[in-house]
Amino acid sequence: MDTRRRQDAKFRTGPAPAVGGPGLAGKGLGSGATPCRPAVGSPPQILLMSTADWHAPLWTNKQYMACELAVDYPVTYVESLGLRRPELTVRDLRRVISRLTTRGGQAGPSPSDARPTGSVRVVSPLVVPWHRFGTSTINRTQVRRSAADWLAGERSRRVLWTYTPTTYGLEREAAVVVYHCVDLLGAYPGIDRRVIERGEARLAAAGALAIASSREVAAHLRRVGFRTVLEWPNVADVEPFTAAARPAARRQGNLIVFGGNLSPHKFDTACIEAVLDRCPGTEVVLAGPIAEGGGTMWPGLAHVLSRGRVRTTGRLDLADLADLYGRAAVGVVPYVHNAYTRGVNPLKVNEYLAAGLPVVATALPSLDADDDGDLVLATDPDDFAIAVDKLLDAIDDESIARRQTKAADRSWTVRGRLARDFVATAVESGSLPRISRRARTVKRLTDVVAAATLLATLSPLLVVTAAAVKLSSRGPVLYRHRRVGRNGLVFDVLKFRSMRCGTDAELAADATQLERYRRADFKLEADDPRITRVGRIIRAWSIDELPQLWNVLRGDMSIVGIRPLVPAELAQRPRHDQALYGLLPPGLTGLWQVGGRHDVVGDARFALDRTYVERFSLRRDLAIALRTPLVVLRRTGSS
Repeated sequence: MDTRRRQDAKFRTGPAPAVGGPGLAGKGLGSGATPCRPAVGSPPQILLMSTADWHAPLWTNKQYMACELAVDYPVTYVESLGLRRPELTVRDLRRVISRLTTRGGQAGPSPSDARPTGSVRVVSPLVVPWHRFGTSTINRTQVRRSAADWLAGERSRRVLWTYTPTTYGLEREAAVVVYHCVDLLGAYPGIDRRVIERGEARLAAAGALAIASSREVAAHLRRVGFRTVLEWPNVADVEPFTAAARPAARRQGNLIVFGGNLSPHKFDTACIEAVLDRCPGTEVVLAGPIAEGGGTMWPGLAHVLSRGRVRTTGRLDLADLADLYGRAAVGVVPYVHNAYTRGVNPLKVNEYLAAGLPVVATALPSLDADDDGDLVLATDPDDFAIAVDKLLDAIDDESIARRQTKAADRSWTVRGRLARDFVATAVESGSLPRISRRARTVKRLTDVVAAATLLATLSPLLVVTAAAVKLSSRGPVLYRHRRVGRNGLVFDVLKFRSMRCGTDAELAADATQLERYRRADFKLEADDPRITRVGRIIRAWSIDELPQLWNVLRGDMSIVGIRPLVPAELAQRPRHDQALYGLLPPGLTGLWQVGGRHDVVGDARFALDRTYVERFSLRRDLAIALRTPLVVLRRTGSS
């Protein structure tokens, strides 16, 4: 399982039919969406079922999510039910003894002062680590006994947030069920695949919403039968790593680091061997325990450690780990390719970036190479070593700041806010529409075909525009700006640059102009003096937005959708609006664009976006797409 240092539906409301079932037919919402029944009452009560103990040497997604949810809601943290078969090792013997002597209680401190644990209560069910025939009755009894306080609460306020598919029927007791899947559990050595398959099938049949940490995990969950799957890539406790980062001049230029569990099921020693062969004079530090998730020291790791320029530190506390990263030159993720790692999304990538480090990683399906070269993917050990060798000289203060900016959007601070808003909307508002998997699939296929066709057809215009922008003023051809996409993920929207370089800094430094920008709903005025002559032309005809076809191909955007909002604008909206904006990707065009563009202001813009999501249908998408060229040619509402 992907671990890190201690340190993202369909809802059921009481005994009511599942969303989209009989009696909730989505009257008037179009072919793609059905509503969810609202619930009102006392604050939500969250039961978080984990696959890790609270005091595990390596904190994972589970403990951090519990801390973040506990900021607003009481959380009962159910420790691991023992999905992996115990081994005859000192490590597992200590775990058995700890479980026998633990009575649960208030959660211990988190490794980061920014993660309070005051509203987290930990329970440790005394279960048999065998989840098939013969133990179901005793295990079910023990699990329900541990969840007694949660079960005593108001049923319409119960939220089951589970990382394990083995829930012993507790999904039937919850108003909202979330299966947060961060690993392909059935592929992990020592875990009974059939137990995982049966549990996931039951949760899917119960109408649970699924959250996946990677594309491969999301695809797996859709194959299982989950009708709503959100993709929340793993995030990290980035603030301590950012704070401990040193300037380039104070770094050890030959230091390469890996942080995490040294597992024989994940860690590829061949990559480290290749780095040692190609990069003489380097030092490699492996920070983490050996085989914490099962297994023991293996010959490959023993040979690497015998070479003299590699050392292990064992478990480091968060401050020491951040200090190690902060003085290093490169962070690495050398993973083997197997059925389990296909679903792994290494959150240590975000820790490395927060420390200002360039990253070299095995080419896992969950990772995408970085356009700036801050994350390089390698297909074999030789490529891995070549990439590390090149990046040893890629540390400078400007690149450190760039990487830290990227990591800031991948923090538990951001994810925790998203998760709490998600719970609030699901339980308190309860009016999220559900977009069917079929509608999402057809929409995505249409986007890919349309974007590729338009890019090919409009390539002469793109080339001419790029040349005009480049020749008319100094600076890059493309302008990147942070926007919020589906599931609350932030991405860089692309446009042809229409203003002079440095105008973002000018705006930030001019309090009067900045306030005018905010009052104008984060839009530029038509007579803005920063706009160039070429920029005024391409903005009037919406040519500046054509590079966003590349965003569509990447999956950041759609041809038709809601407006791509800046994070500050979305943060000002009510929680329900924020959740609605996370259901669909933003679009090149939409109801706002064909309804008047810049002539539509204030809450009217949000009303159009709400209407689009709540009444989403593929037929409406087609109608909007067909109207867009006429609106552009008429220059309706252009600025």
